[in-house]
Amino acid sequence: GVECVLFNEEYMTCTWGSRETLTANYSLYYWYENRSPVVECKHYLQDRGISVGCRLNQSEIIQFQPFHVLINASLGGRTLEIPSERMQLQDLVKPEAPVNLTIRNMSNNQLQLTWTSPYPKAQCLEHAVKYRSNKDTSWTEHQVKGDVFSLPSVDYEKYYTFYVRSKINSYCGSTQLWSEWSVPVVWGSNSTSKGAAGEQLHWFWIHVVLIPIASCLLLLVL
Repeated sequence: GVECVLFNEEYMTCTWGSRETLTANYSLYYWYENRSPVVECKHYLQDRGISVGCRLNQSEIIQFQPFHVLINASLGGRTLEIPSERMQLQDLVKPEAPVNLTIRNMSNNQLQLTWTSPYPKAQCLEHAVKYRSNKDTSWTEHQVKGDVFSLPSVDYEKYYTFYVRSKINSYCGSTQLWSEWSVPVVWGSNSTSKGAAGEQLHWFWIHVVLIPIASCLLLLVL
């Protein structure tokens, strides 16, 4: 079978195996239903000399048009045609992971997490946030419609790690393709300004108070 994924609406890959499982010479042909002629792939993906996929650039992609793929497998002078099922490209979109995760400390021990997405149609996204503290043994995950998540109560003695990922919502497509998880953002006793203030106070006691006192005592002993 052929698996196609449209990455952030910037390019699409259609893959059908790996060098370990394929032995024939493969060619991919595609067309849009009632719209364009059959076209051979212009950019094959290779694995040690064997074609294992095709990359389609943004200019070759037409959403909301039924998409068809045909694979020709040639071996020993014989050619086998392998058709795929009709695809809807809006259902194959995988967004890029969210970026610019930012945490704000609100009133009443509440945290607010915000982010942005490289995907060009923010209104077409839903998100998932997962987080845990350094005292938790498992992750807590929440589905989020917008680009803001609030954690109503936090413990200042803990620190928390947050991740966010995105997928196309039901208004713009029908898919279970999530983006990768974002780069994490951390908040808490060892990562916020409170933690930084504690480190500065620790430095102050060592370098401004304890070291001069110890030096004076050593001089008195000598």
